Amino acid sequence: MSIKIVTDSGCDILKEKLEKLDIEMLPMYINNDEQIFFDGELSIDEMFSRMRAGEVFMTSQVSNQIYQETFEKYASQGQEIIYISLSSGLSGTYDAAKLIADQVNEKYGEKIHMFDSKLATAGLGYMVEKAAELANSGATFEQIMKLLEFYKRTIKENFSVTSLEFLMRGGRVSRSSAIIGGLLNIRPMLRVIPENGKLEVIDKVRGDKNMLKKLLENLRPEVLNQPVFIVYGDSEEYAVKVKNAIIKNFSMNPENIRVEQIGHIIGAHVGPEFIALIHIDEPEENFKLD
Repeated sequence: MSIKIVTDSGCDILKEKLEKLDIEMLPMYINNDEQIFFDGELSIDEMFSRMRAGEVFMTSQVSNQIYQETFEKYASQGQEIIYISLSSGLSGTYDAAKLIADQVNEKYGEKIHMFDSKLATAGLGYMVEKAAELANSGATFEQIMKLLEFYKRTIKENFSVTSLEFLMRGGRVSRSSAIIGGLLNIRPMLRVIPENGKLEVIDKVRGDKNMLKKLLENLRPEVLNQPVFIVYGDSEEYAVKVKNAIIKNFSMNPENIRVEQIGHIIGAHVGPEFIALIHIDEPEENFKLD
C-alpha cells in the first residue's frame, strides 16, 4: 500500500493533477461578514471583482472535525499518510492538524505524518505534486520525506503587488504605508522565508518596469531547464508579459513556464493585483533518493 499524500487548499495545484495523482485536498474556506463560501460557490474572478468594489474576504483554517475524520479514516484502515500543510508561518493550520494527528497516532500507531512545507500557493503545489509522484511509485516514507526537505530548501517564492490597498485591508500593511505607496507608485517586493515560512519585504521599487526587473533578478540561468511558475491575481495579461520577459532574457523553453491563477485562500489575503515568480533554485538532478 503506497503512502497517501494529503494537503490543504493553501496549496494551488491543478484539479486534474489532484485526480491523476490521487491527492486529497482538505478544504479551507473564504468568508465575508455575511456568509461562508464553500467549494464552487464563488469563482476566483468574482471574488477579486468584489474585492475591487470594496468587499473584504477572510479565510478559515481546515476545521478540526475534518482533520479528525480524515486522519481517522486512513489510520483505521492501516493507511499511512503524509499531510503537507500550508506554511506554519502563514497559518495555524499545521499546529491544529498536528494536535489531532498526535491523538490519532496514539490510538492507531504512527500512521499520520506531518510536514510543514514553509510554502504556499504554486510552490506548495509543486512540492505536493512531486511527493505524490514519488509516493505512487512505491517509495518509502524516508525517501518521500527526503524529497520534501529538498524542495522546502530549494523552492523560492518571490512576489509583488501593484497596489498595497488589499494588503492594508487585511492588516498586512498600515493605512499610511498604503497611501504613501500609492502616491509614489511603490511596489513592495516580498518573499516567503525558507527558514520559517513567513513573509518578508526584501525591497521596494517604483513602477511596473522596476518590479519586473527585480523579479527576474531572482532567476539563475543554470536552473531554468526546470519548471518556473508565474502566479497572478486577475491580470493574466501581466503574467504573460512576465513570461515573455523570461523567454527573452533567458532564452527559456516556454514549455517550462507554468502560468497559473492564484487560488481563493492566498488570493483573499494578497488581492487581485498580485504577481509571483516561483522557481526551484537548485538543479533537480542534484536530488538523489539514496
